[in-house]
Amino acid sequence: MAKNTTTLQKALLDCKKASKQGYEEAKAILEELQTSINSASASLSFTLEGLKANHLKDKDLQKKIEEQFNAFNDKFRLLNQQAEKGVKVKFNSTESFTITLFGRTKAGKSTLREILTHGDGSTIGKGGQRTTTDVHRYEWNGMTVIDVPGIEAFGGLKDEELALEHAIPADMIIFLIDSGNLRNKEAEWLCRLKRMDKPILCICNAKQDIGDEEDPDGIRMRRFLRDPQAFLKDIDIDGVLRQFEEFVQDILPGEHLDVLIVHLLSRYLADQPQYAEKRDELVKASQFSFLEKRISDEVVSNATLYRKRCYLSLIDAPIFIAMDDLLHASESNYYLYKLLEEKKSSYDKWKERTAKKKNDTLKGIVNDVYRKLELKIPVFIE
Repeated sequence: MAKNTTTLQKALLDCKKASKQGYEEAKAILEELQTSINSASASLSFTLEGLKANHLKDKDLQKKIEEQFNAFNDKFRLLNQQAEKGVKVKFNSTESFTITLFGRTKAGKSTLREILTHGDGSTIGKGGQRTTTDVHRYEWNGMTVIDVPGIEAFGGLKDEELALEHAIPADMIIFLIDSGNLRNKEAEWLCRLKRMDKPILCICNAKQDIGDEEDPDGIRMRRFLRDPQAFLKDIDIDGVLRQFEEFVQDILPGEHLDVLIVHLLSRYLADQPQYAEKRDELVKASQFSFLEKRISDEVVSNATLYRKRCYLSLIDAPIFIAMDDLLHASESNYYLYKLLEEKKSSYDKWKERTAKKKNDTLKGIVNDVYRKLELKIPVFIE
């Protein structure tokens, strides 16, 4: 155990030393990004001037396009500033390796926090949503663990923004799902973080009660401790994980999903005084030791890499968000383009009809004048 602790400490120290290199690499990329942004801004301005030069008749449409182009220009200019700020903040706060707990509300993040900090259970929800509505930081094995508000809670839009804000600068993310009803939105969030190149350890919390007031004789706990796997078959964890992987595959085809199953409640109860006699059994049945080892192994093997990737993801994240906005805007732009094309087609047809009408009118005038002159010729001769 001492050897493993020493190895972990060395990895964390190496990670801290790697910050400067990662920071310098990030600054070089930011300079390239600024050049690209300037080029994109110039291209947008050129396109806008081209539209004006074509004398677009629909002033409302022209105004709408101009406003959108100006908004993109402003967004591009802010993009580099946001990324640069994020990189600087990360560099100035690299005293420890950071892990953010991320997942749907009620998935078990607070329970995990109570386990790691040996808490009294005061932060664990009792059935309602949005138990954690702010950010909590605590130290564990020389690392900083950040517990953020849950996603997909009713009325929790600000919670999600806060969760994402603290996930982006994290060196690693522990993404929690539970064995209850999965939602496609959870897979969307997981894929969103993966697209930002965030290292993610996904765990499934097997939510099955084993010690509640409805079971004073402890029958459920005895069944659980006798054969944990058989006890958990009732909630069909394998089926839940298959469904979740299908959700992920729909968004990121070919993405490999590795999920570690733990029973957080039993590990939490193991530290409570009333279950002292069953502590070793509860710890073993929870499979929490596998999670602790997995986290330590990930850090020992990849701490330096994850730190460098974190700097890059601080640049990638604003770009990803901006590109997502651009994608949605492109749908709107396509509609405007079709509308503009239809208006131009209508204008060309009107122009053609008007030109033909003018020609016909002019011919009629000439013919009328000619006929009048022709009638006056005999009189003029006489």
